[in-house]
Amino acid sequence: MAFAVIWVRQRRKFRPHDQIHTCGTIGRTYVRSMNLISAEELKAKLDRSEDFKLVMAVSDWAFQISHIPGSLNGHSPRQAAESLRPDDEIVVYCSCVQSIASLWAYRFSRASGCKNVRRFAGGLMDWDAHGYPLEGSSVGTG
Repeated sequence: MAFAVIWVRQRRKFRPHDQIHTCGTIGRTYVRSMNLISAEELKAKLDRSEDFKLVMAVSDWAFQISHIPGSLNGHSPRQAAESLRPDDEIVVYCSCVQSIASLWAYRFSRASGCKNVRRFAGGLMDWDAHGYPLEGSSVGTG
């Protein structure tokens, strides 16, 4: 969620309930043309050691708790822009399918000129439900 809130605040000032409404509206509108990737396809890409950037669009704290191995933390548009190039293959994700952070990360990446962007909509919850490996300070403590 941090990715979406930060980006919205940089463009215009909204009250918290406006941010959620605005993000949700844009997310529902934008999802129709979104290039999605499944958990199985993402796992296969990682297993083949393909050259792509996997970006988790969450706060620093949430990223430290748990993330997919090999992920970059895209907690803000500025940070993501500094670590990504327009010709990179990029996969963005966040915590779960209900979270809109990866919607905003996808949209921001495309608007910034990145052509090869995909969204792992199920996010961390879907990844974990498949039993795939995780990294972070809370992994294995449960």
